[in-house]
Formats: sequence, C-alpha cells, structure tokens
Amino acid sequence: MQNPTHTADGTIGRLELVEYPHPALLRRAKPIVRIDEAVCDAVARMFDIMYEAQGIGLAANQVALPYRMFVVNTAGRRGGGGGVVFLKPPPRPPRGGGVPPAIRRMASGAARRRGAGHTTPP
Repeated sequence: MQNPTHTADGTIGRLELVEYPHPALLRRAKPIVRIDEAVCDAVARMFDIMYEAQGIGLAANQVALPYRMFVVNTAGRRGGGGGVVFLKPPPRPPRGGGVPPAIRRMASGAARRRGAGHTTPP
C-alpha cells in the first residue's frame, strides 16, 4: 500500500503548514526507514516553509508528514547560522553501516552553502 503522503511517482506531495486541530498533529509519527530523494526534497521544502513563517524550527507533522524528523535554524533566516536536520531512524542499525549517500549529499550541499571545507558529517 502506498504511503498517503507520497504521490504515485514516489515523491512527497505538496507541503504546507497545518494548524490544530488538523489530524496530522494528533497522529503518531513513524521513524525514517529510508533516506531517499523524496525525504531530502521534503527537508529542503520544510526549511523553505519554516523561513516563510519566520520560524526557527519545524517538525514534519506540522506539514502533515507522518515522520519523526524536524529542521532547525536558530538564526531564523536563510544563510544565517546553520540549518540542522534531525531524523529519527528505526531502533536498529542500518544494513551495511556507514553514512547513507543521501545524507552525505545533504551535508555536502549544506557545507557548500556555508562555505565550509568539510563535505561529510562528523
């Protein structure tokens, strides 16, 4: 069965802020099982929504995504401070170990935007 937040092509549909009493705010969030392009795209869009709302943090359930993840930038503006993504994986180590390529790409892109020299997360 297809996840209700994903479109037929596997991407995550349109994201927008939801307000209480929206049902998404009452649902139990699920761990991130796989970090793929759809999750990376959702993270980028969550940052955009957070900045548009002049916030400093945004949880996935606030944009009706049922995942255990949130984004933070305490500066509250693009280019100010560093944006941080928190993902809650399932309570078991990933197969193969190491840093998934999608996370490596996300970290690399964030480092380039900040002008930092490192390209992989610590």
